[in-house]
Amino acid sequence: VGITEYAERCARAAPPGVALLTGLARALTAEPAVLLLDEPWAGMPPRHARALEVLLRDLAAEGLAVLVVERELEPVLGVCDVLHVLDGGRVIAAGAPAEVRADPRVRDAYRAVTTCRSTAGVAPRRAELQRAPS
Repeated sequence: VGITEYAERCARAAPPGVALLTGLARALTAEPAVLLLDEPWAGMPPRHARALEVLLRDLAAEGLAVLVVERELEPVLGVCDVLHVLDGGRVIAAGAPAEVRADPRVRDAYRAVTTCRSTAGVAPRRAELQRAPS
């Protein structure tokens, strides 16, 4: 899973992305038929995020079923063959990544979410904006 450089270090001292990849490696030792991931890119540094994308594509190509629940659209676009987007607990779009990304309902749903950066240089955090009444 691309974390051999951390093999001799204490797991508690590992960066968040490495901790997630360590858990993923542990799960893969059981040779599961399905891999379920809940927001795997949350808080992950870009280097490890890219490694996760490549790994998930490789695992799927080897025949492993991978189900990802993710609040951010961008990370899953290059990984998933089929996307289902929910808004308010209802499926608003389903299909190939390019189709889903182009769907106006998806654009409207994601327009309500923005990424903010603190002026103090703190890592990005999500801020949900209230939608205007329809």
